[in-house]
Amino acid sequence: MMMRLWIFLFVALAGAVTSGPSSGRVESTTGPSVTDATQRLPTDRSEAKLSCFPVLKGLFKKKAGPSPTSLLGEGTYAHVFLERQSENVGGEAVIKVFDKIPANARLRPGDIADHEYLIGSRLSHDNIVETLGKGRTNAGHPFVRLRYCSGGDLVDWIGDDGKYDCNDVAGFCRQFLEGVAYMHSQGIAHLDIKCDNILLDVKDGCQTHLQIGDFSFSQFVEDPSTKSHRLVRDIRGSREYVAPEIWERHRQGYDGRAADMWSVGIVMFCLIFRNVPWCIAKATDDARYRAFSRSKPFPVPESESLRVLSSVLHLFLDTNPETRISAERALQLPELRTP
Repeated sequence: MMMRLWIFLFVALAGAVTSGPSSGRVESTTGPSVTDATQRLPTDRSEAKLSCFPVLKGLFKKKAGPSPTSLLGEGTYAHVFLERQSENVGGEAVIKVFDKIPANARLRPGDIADHEYLIGSRLSHDNIVETLGKGRTNAGHPFVRLRYCSGGDLVDWIGDDGKYDCNDVAGFCRQFLEGVAYMHSQGIAHLDIKCDNILLDVKDGCQTHLQIGDFSFSQFVEDPSTKSHRLVRDIRGSREYVAPEIWERHRQGYDGRAADMWSVGIVMFCLIFRNVPWCIAKATDDARYRAFSRSKPFPVPESESLRVLSSVLHLFLDTNPETRISAERALQLPELRTP
């Protein structure tokens, strides 16, 4: 039986959307008011069991399988289809067709497709989803062709007791950081790093590679010729993963790569604790983040390997973007070295 196909990270597309539990992406600095930091945890084994950081219900629940058609999913601007045995790429690919125009759209589908192709086609790395081409359908809709990853995404893996293995977490963090470091070295900030946008590609039936996808929010933040830096001046990303400086001073501009590293820290937290630490990194809106900002320590994992990884989380979740660790430096940490 074909493995479950979950490519939802390909369909979370650029464009402002309303923040909330179902959308994830944000366009304003408003967020939920989270005041109860002691709510009862669910008993479902597919969700994390932490006393001081209650799980966001449903975020890491095991997903249901897709319908038995070539349509894999849809997002704000696009439908995503599985393209089997593509003659153009010598294997399976996904086709992201930009055929939806929301009422509040600020960009045309063609502009979004061109941007995603522009960013993705410049990146070539084992831990980056391969961008294979672009074109238009017979109906005239723009599309981007991407390499298919057969193992689902991190949300699926984290929420599945049958898949999750704490012994894999260190290797996954290492692979993930390799992709981020490469992307940053090319002068690109992703700006929507989250578990949904990290795919697993199973090689030879056993070896799993993590690959970063969905570059619809990405931005060039460094001129390759002059090495001059460009600040990002709007809110991009998904609420739970957005760095605090974005909420506080996005109009003045912020370092996109430093913001990415905060999101990396949230992903690592999710991998270690199978949970998210808070709804939003705003002390006025979230009691859990407020406790963190007052130096309340994270819980201690039971697994020795996870305890080692959790000991470096503070380097990523540093509220000061100027002292926050970079991807290149993170790869030198002994805690993140794998055999």
